[in-house]
Amino acid sequence: MSTADIYRVFAERETRGVSPAYERLSRTVAGDPELLALLDTLPPAKRQPNLLFGVVRLPVLDCVLTGVDPPARRPEVVWRAGLDVNPLDVTDPADVAWLEALIWPEHRHRRERLRAAAAVAAADPPLLVRGDLVDDLPALAARAPAGATLVVFHSSVLYQVPKARRDAFTALVRTLPGHWIANEDPSVLPLADLPEPPADGFHNVLAQDGRPVAWTTGHGQSITWFR
Repeated sequence: MSTADIYRVFAERETRGVSPAYERLSRTVAGDPELLALLDTLPPAKRQPNLLFGVVRLPVLDCVLTGVDPPARRPEVVWRAGLDVNPLDVTDPADVAWLEALIWPEHRHRRERLRAAAAVAAADPPLLVRGDLVDDLPALAARAPAGATLVVFHSSVLYQVPKARRDAFTALVRTLPGHWIANEDPSVLPLADLPEPPADGFHNVLAQDGRPVAWTTGHGQSITWFR
């Protein structure tokens, strides 16, 4: 039975009259050659509808996007690494408990998302390096695979760094190949040509290669793109 047939049968036999949403999704997948080709790269046991739809419902992030259409596809990530003065271990219950304690009490959805992300990271641990954002970044960046586009990303980090080290970091990161994406308080990462922020509360500024592109709220609730 082909993968398309698996999804057609799933729509007919299991979801019709039980889950209209999954019935529509199953029929859509069955008629999408690009998605079917992607599924066919997986082992047969991993192609089943329940797994695909479970994964689709788990990466969902609630964020109001204003001023731009959402991207049509996600970038392909071929390598990732983290750099921190004190990297935490998601296989250590005490470290996960500390991360949960940092989430504001009412934000249950963020706690659930953290637990799901911790489980994924524990099953396939990323490279985490203990080090300094200035002294150790060049060596870590040099470990990226040849042919890949290096992207250095940080979010709400620089306010914890003394100004002299912030200045050293921003000077350094501009010399690296690839791209630099920052999501920081504009008072700690000054950028030129900033429009007025939205009126509803505090906003970080999202910047690419030192060029501001959007206002963002602190926990990912919204992104307001500069028109």
